[in-house]
Amino acid sequence: MKSLEIKSVRPCEVTTISNIFFDEYMPRANGEFVKVYLYLVRMTGAGSPAVSLCGIADRLNYTEQDVLRALRYWETENLLSLSYDSDGQLSGITVAGICPAAPARGAAGYADAFEDTPEEKEPVKDPAGPSSLSSSDRKISPQRMRELKENDDIKELLFIAQRYLGKMLSPSEAGKLLYFYDELHFTTDLIEYLIEYCASKEHKSIRYIEKVALAWYEEGITTVKAARQSVSSYHRDYYEILKAIGQGGRHPIDAEIALMKKWIETYRFPMDIIREACTRTVMNTKQPSLKYTDGILSRWFSEGVQTADDIAALDEAHEKDRQESSSAKKNTSHAFNRFDQRSYSEDELEKNLLALS
Repeated sequence: MKSLEIKSVRPCEVTTISNIFFDEYMPRANGEFVKVYLYLVRMTGAGSPAVSLCGIADRLNYTEQDVLRALRYWETENLLSLSYDSDGQLSGITVAGICPAAPARGAAGYADAFEDTPEEKEPVKDPAGPSSLSSSDRKISPQRMRELKENDDIKELLFIAQRYLGKMLSPSEAGKLLYFYDELHFTTDLIEYLIEYCASKEHKSIRYIEKVALAWYEEGITTVKAARQSVSSYHRDYYEILKAIGQGGRHPIDAEIALMKKWIETYRFPMDIIREACTRTVMNTKQPSLKYTDGILSRWFSEGVQTADDIAALDEAHEKDRQESSSAKKNTSHAFNRFDQRSYSEDELEKNLLALS
């Protein structure tokens, strides 16, 4: 089992707990979460030894998933931060100092998302998802919601969702999250990461979260690790495309991401095809233009391009058409000369002119 490095930015000569924790954080936290936090504080006070999820779980008689859930909760409260390695595995925990927390609804309040309040209207219907259902059909029955209300993991999920989104969930929003759990068969951990990922991108709309969830469903993503790898892979692709077009070293804007996602997810072009389009863009325009690249890739997509050989075949056909067109224009330009030429002597021309006078 992998060891985790625990660091602290707080004094560690003795194990002390701020009164702020008791007054503001502890009352609204799950008791298991409190035990995990107190144990971590104790371990930092012991000289920051290496520990493991398994070790923490054994010490507290929890499962590793219980410990992970607690760590993510305290991260949303800004009492600690988590770091991950290149494989998306937890590699470190940093316990932060405690500052007064903003007023927040406690754990007892997250079940209020199920209360019978007026259902909010869907402003616009989304494109059909994996099951070809409209946005309004992507929900579960009130009876099923009441059943899930009794599930402690679901209660924690909704509470953490509210912390990430910074508001109480409406019945419609809670229903969407439960749809991911009940119909898309996402685990609570995966839904937590989904919300965390979207919130980190400053997209806290349930409609945006739903679109990402459906995209993950279509990719076959079922674990947090797979989601992290997918997100990391897309990020690498974006930066590789920017580098190919001569714009490396900067972050893509939303409009550029939308274009690149279309090439990768909708057109499903491999990176060598996209890089070729970027090269042709720079060669033809002498400047980086993802819009111009989009024109090239859209044409290739409509013509069924899938490989570099397909591009070569198109280039060959285009060159043949160009040569035939050039030849036709050349023949047309010489049409004026294609008749029997007459020759006149100066005497004959003079006689003809005199006859006309």
